[in-house]
Amino acid sequence: MEESFIARLKPGDRFTFSGKPLEFVRVRDMKAWVRKAPSTKG
Repeated sequence: MEESFIARLKPGDRFTFSGKPLEFVRVRDMKAWVRKAPSTKG
């Protein structure tokens, strides 16, 4: 994933990656933490 894309995200933002809906949680130690989104809206 591009750093510029991750840098624009705020906690709770949803996006699709490899066909899977994900929700952004945080960035820590140069890793983006995400979780499975409850819906595909976002």
